[in-house]
Amino acid sequence: MMISSYIKAGAILNDSKTIEFATKTADFILENCCNSKDGLFHYFDTKPNVSGLLADNIYFLNCLIDAYFVTQNQKYLEKIKEISEFILKNFYDNKNHGFFDKISKEEDLGALKHSDKQFLENSFSAIVFSRLYFLTKEGKFKEAAENAVLCFAGNYLNFGYFAANYAIAVDMLLNNEIKVDIVGRKEMVNACIGSNNPRVIINFIDKNDKKSNPGYEMEGAYVCRGAICKGPIKDADRLEEELAS
Repeated sequence: MMISSYIKAGAILNDSKTIEFATKTADFILENCCNSKDGLFHYFDTKPNVSGLLADNIYFLNCLIDAYFVTQNQKYLEKIKEISEFILKNFYDNKNHGFFDKISKEEDLGALKHSDKQFLENSFSAIVFSRLYFLTKEGKFKEAAENAVLCFAGNYLNFGYFAANYAIAVDMLLNNEIKVDIVGRKEMVNACIGSNNPRVIINFIDKNDKKSNPGYEMEGAYVCRGAICKGPIKDADRLEEELAS
């Protein structure tokens, strides 16, 4: 969560050093506290310790999505795909749906032997897997998000204001993404990151790269909701207003 918060703070303040601190922290975790066999580890104390927790994996996956949007670095996209597959394989309940909070291990004692499905973790998992679907358009991610929401459809009211993330997840599934193609104006990426709208998907396009440019002739931001697109928007404040509406 702190990595995502630093990325958002850096975007809002237009502070590249804050964003760099966040991405360097993500890089450290990728190098020292993450592998394809165990997923994320809970902490590092000369060596990685305690793996198999959904919260560690899903929150770090979310911050990698933020890191990818703000840097457009393909290495983050590759790790996003790797960790998302790890989560689906090890935490997702293919039979009854939803995400378990931990991976059961032989050395677990007492109540730790039993995995559970936590409301808050499933709500946030639905948000993250919706973002994954918006980013990749892979149907399995949308299905996982939908089923995580449906898992608690009968009792979400019991959680009061703790159901806020659940409501955000439902909104994302009902209204789909807001796609922002930014042509040649990298500073406008920060306006998208700072919008605090989880439905926003950012795609930076080099106006001189004919392979990545789908035909935009003018610099600026092109905002698409479904088949309806606006742009180019050339003012960051105007872009923020558009994303907030």
